[in-house]
Amino acid sequence: MKKHFFYLIALFIVLLNGCQKELSLESGNKLSQGSLQSDVTGDCLPKTVNGSYSAGTSLVATTNTIVVSVNVTSTGSYTVYTDTVN
Repeated sequence: MKKHFFYLIALFIVLLNGCQKELSLESGNKLSQGSLQSDVTGDCLPKTVNGSYSAGTSLVATTNTIVVSVNVTSTGSYTVYTDTVN
């Protein structure tokens, strides 16, 4: 009985540690540095736009995606945002 209890406790510890978000300790609270390439109109390059974007229509998370390449010069935390564009 003690053997089964030991295995149950070990399994619980493995599952508890295996289901945690990975934390990166390399960069601390440092902000990343980088840039986006853009054309003369200000559109990001290169980019892949998937889905349909219409005013007054809800987006679908599985089909409405945008992939943009970023030139990262130093690692760290970052925020992705955009202005409102028609």
